[in-house]
Amino acid sequence: INLAIGAKVMPHETNWIDNMIGYHADYYILNYGIVDACIRSVPRWMWNFINNDNPHYGLIKKGIKYLCYRFEATFRRTLTVVRGKRAWTSRAAFAYKFEKMLKFLQKDTSSKVICIGINRPSARIERSLPGSVRNVQRYNEVIRQLANKYNSVYVETFYDFDELLIPDGIHFNAEGHRKLATMLLDVINQQ
Repeated sequence: INLAIGAKVMPHETNWIDNMIGYHADYYILNYGIVDACIRSVPRWMWNFINNDNPHYGLIKKGIKYLCYRFEATFRRTLTVVRGKRAWTSRAAFAYKFEKMLKFLQKDTSSKVICIGINRPSARIERSLPGSVRNVQRYNEVIRQLANKYNSVYVETFYDFDELLIPDGIHFNAEGHRKLATMLLDVINQQ
């Protein structure tokens, strides 16, 4: 069961974790972090406003939204630096949420947990959001350490996927998904 939701940061609500545990799976595969770890040019609330296609927005709000979109797109790299090369989720908050999920899965299930590392952002992403590659490495270290702490398997994706497999800079294409699926099957077959 794929519970992925695009453009979302790491969940932290206990009821969401309870719902996930309710599936009683043999394996839980956790693939979080690209939205949390990449450096951002604007705060999350502004990104949500710019990318919200609310049909109830009036002409003025749509105009403001368009101007914000154009401004952000034009000055993305500069805004990233001005914001201090910050991600939407701090590493400490990400670690807290990830560990909470692993604790619940370990305590409430007998399932095996596989933690997938975060993909390496492409050179294009690094040019427009400088510092993303290094930040993703830092968040991957958090995932790796927590996977080890909670006897989970860590699957490295940072070094094993070239830019041809992540054409938009962060998400796998079909070939990338096949490669990841093969890696996951190998892990499962070794268990």
